[in-house]
Amino acid sequence: MAVPVKIVDLSPVLELVKFDGEKWINDDNGEAVGQPRYQEFGIVWEIGRLISQLEDNPFQ
Repeated sequence: MAVPVKIVDLSPVLELVKFDGEKWINDDNGEAVGQPRYQEFGIVWEIGRLISQLEDNPFQ
């Protein structure tokens, strides 16, 4: 099992970008800003965004 060498904190971006099931969407203007290589990345991103919005946010 590989151990990550570098970890990047993306939590500041959680409020700025959404995944619409196909593309990354800028939450400010609704424009598409790219597409994940794998749809599962976007799905996991959205799960993380939802968890971060919980009152008892485990990310804080």
